[in-house]
This record gives sequence, structure tokens and C-alpha cells, in this order.
Amino acid sequence: MKFSKFPYQLCGALLGLLLQFSACAKEDASTQITISSPSQDSAMTSAQETMTVTEVADVSDQTSRDTLASDVRPAKHDNAVSVSVRSETKAPTPVAPAPELTAAQAILNLEQYRGKVVYLDFWASWCKPCQQTFPWMDKMQKKYPDDIVFLAVNFGESPEDTQTFLKKFPADIKIIYDPLVQIGSEYGVPGLPYSFIYGRKGELLGKHAGFSGGSEINLEAALQNLFASGE
Repeated sequence: MKFSKFPYQLCGALLGLLLQFSACAKEDASTQITISSPSQDSAMTSAQETMTVTEVADVSDQTSRDTLASDVRPAKHDNAVSVSVRSETKAPTPVAPAPELTAAQAILNLEQYRGKVVYLDFWASWCKPCQQTFPWMDKMQKKYPDDIVFLAVNFGESPEDTQTFLKKFPADIKIIYDPLVQIGSEYGVPGLPYSFIYGRKGELLGKHAGFSGGSEINLEAALQNLFASGE
């Protein structure tokens, strides 16, 4: 009896397919995929949250190891740990003390006369030319009250020593006493009478030594020029 080869070939093919299927089933049964459970993720997050301040500072590239622990506060953002550093409070810059005023600055206080020309005159009761300066200063003060201030500094005398002179040569100007010659020494007064003229902005514009009949005309002309120029 003859048998066709086809049925045998078909059976062999079917048997091969069955064997392959069995092998695949065994591989699937032995394959395992590990997925971390939610409890594991929670444990990791908890571990991050409990990191000490020192540990955070050690791993942060924005915080130096010298940062004090009290200045670092760990904070959680989206399951991550970040570090915020408290800004350093700087001590206020000490203000330099105001320089001490000299005797002349404290007594004369020329700053209060800004806006006017200041005529600062040094005199004494025994000074003969001063007998001419006082009537002239009184005249100029009354003639230009809005433009000039006359200050007469007595050189080395007490108020009592000058009473007779001031009664004989009265003047409606400010009298300042310098019994210890502190102001006179500071200004370097070489003789009497001697005057310093200051502009409206407080700058020294000129000096005048002595006094005579011609001084009255020349000084008034100079003062008028100052008034007109606004200096």
C-alpha cells in the first residue's frame, strides 16, 4: 500500500508548530517585570523630606559649606528638595562725625549770611584809623541794608574796655569780641584795622588793610560793583 508523502509532511509541520508554541508558553511563564509599588515611592519621598540641613547644603551647588544651618531652610517642590538662603543683613555704614568747628566758624557763623556780601572788620579801641572805619561802616550798612552785612571783631579786648570807644563812635553793626585773639589768630590778622570781604556765596573776594580818607571812596565803589554783579 502506498502512502502519499503529503500527509506525512503536513503532520510534521503541525508537530513543529506545536513544539514552538509550547516553548513560547514556557518563556512567557518565566518572564517577570518588576514595578515598584506606591509604598516604595512614598518611602523614597519620605527619605528626601527628612534630609538634614547639613546634607542639603552638601549637595547644593548654590550653598557653601560655610553657610550657617540657621540660615538655610529646606523646602519641598514637586517631590524635590530645594534650598532657600536668608539674605545676609549688612550693618549700616557708620556716619562720619561732623568736623569740629573752629573758633572763628563757631563764633562768626558766616553761613547765616549767605545771599549777602559780608564785610568782616578787625578793630580795637586803641586803633586810631578805627575811629574812621566805624562811622563809614555805619553809613554803608544803612545805605545798603539788603546787600551787605558788617561784622566788627574786637581784637583782644573785653566789652568793658571798649565802652568809651563805642559811645564815641556808635555804629549800627554787629560787634563780636575776641579777648583771646582766637579769631584774629585763625585769620592771621597782621595789623589793625584789617578787613575781609566775602561774596554772596560765601567765597573770599578780597582783603583790605588800614583805612584813610581815600579808602571810603574806593571801598564803596568796589562794593557797588559787587552788588551789581551779584557776587
